[in-house]
Amino acid sequence: MRNLFFQIILPRTIVVAAFFVTSLFLSPALGMNPEGDNGDVSKAELLKKLEMEIVYLFDMTKEMSPYIEAASKAVHEIGKDPEVGESIRFGLWGYRDSMDIPGMEFNTRNFTPRLLAIQEFEKVFAEVAKKQKDFITDSGDYPEDVFSGIDKAMKETQWTENALHIIVLVGDAPSHEPGHKWNYSGASAKTLRTFADDNKFSIFSLHIKEPKAKDYWDIAEEQFQTLSKNKGVNDASYWSVQSTDMNGFAKASQTVTGELVNMVKAAKKNQLNVVASAKLQRASSKSDRADIDPVIQIPFFVGRTDESLKTPQLMILLTKKQLESVKELLHILISAGRRGMISGEGFFDNLQSIPSVAARGDHIKYANCLADSGLIPKFMHDLPYKSRIMSLSNELWACWSWDQKEEFLNEIDTKIKLYDAIYDNPKAWMPKGDDSDEYVCAIRLEVLP
Repeated sequence: MRNLFFQIILPRTIVVAAFFVTSLFLSPALGMNPEGDNGDVSKAELLKKLEMEIVYLFDMTKEMSPYIEAASKAVHEIGKDPEVGESIRFGLWGYRDSMDIPGMEFNTRNFTPRLLAIQEFEKVFAEVAKKQKDFITDSGDYPEDVFSGIDKAMKETQWTENALHIIVLVGDAPSHEPGHKWNYSGASAKTLRTFADDNKFSIFSLHIKEPKAKDYWDIAEEQFQTLSKNKGVNDASYWSVQSTDMNGFAKASQTVTGELVNMVKAAKKNQLNVVASAKLQRASSKSDRADIDPVIQIPFFVGRTDESLKTPQLMILLTKKQLESVKELLHILISAGRRGMISGEGFFDNLQSIPSVAARGDHIKYANCLADSGLIPKFMHDLPYKSRIMSLSNELWACWSWDQKEEFLNEIDTKIKLYDAIYDNPKAWMPKGDDSDEYVCAIRLEVLP
């Protein structure tokens, strides 16, 4: 299948990356043969069936009220377009912080149990924006539970199976990191991005930079960019704006959603050479926009992607039993690590004190590193990737600082949460063979510990 190409011109200040939608994603659902050039229907017919679902995910702490209202008004303007029909549906999620904080009301909330057409959605959004003005609770520290918001929006939204799934994240604060008691998802930006890639989610992030929270800008930018590093795209779909530039934010909100809508409208008309122009007014303040080029070109592919734009990925097929063996190993490592941080004893000494490990005999006692311990599942030994846990030894553990040990264990915990999500996702599993009752899942090597 040849590429169908849209050229969308957007301001460079909105770093919105391309969607590369492979034929394996769109074609089976629409009756096309992914291996053929024409299949059962024409490209025009394929495009006419294209559907998109856009879910806004907002930080809904008290400082965000004016931005929620501005985005609501932007949606209202888009709703005036009679061509925005049932092929595009919208949703709204909000996230705040821990319910341990008095008056917080919710940690995450889905305001659209079902995704809505634009006219119905703009009414819901306007009502939420109105109620948000009355929220006055301060969360105390600056980070929020962004990761739980992303996690819930991906997993609990009532997505339509064959539509393009897009999340627009808007916030002014970073998330609590893995290991923090108020990161209820237990996830990291990296593991959430992995889940998004594997489940075909595209994430746009709009980062509002509040001057009083400048110390948090870098970590928020790193998290938002990681979350919005969409598969098959070189640059993150990330944009930032100063909190004082309300006009710039309002215009950006309307432009990002509007251009996504334009893609679907043009596709349904089979207008493959459409060029839409949308230029933002420059900020009234002399911000970092002054020296930025006015436009960039963004390709949108339907069909097989250009081979030069694909990033090769090494994957392994794992059975549920093999995935469980990796999870079991990581639980053992966390248990030994936590014990070691309390007792001050060597890592391998604490490993041997765990009943399930002690029952395996004295082999671990003479191991130089974890790779020699007999604990690593056999299938992991010959894989062509560099494993951080393989080289773990008493000496390496002893030379790490408390923070390094904590970071290592938190990273392991996020892996476990990711494996749980994979294990519980029926769409991730496929029969091992035509006559087999065993199921396997394709796992990227980089996802292994």
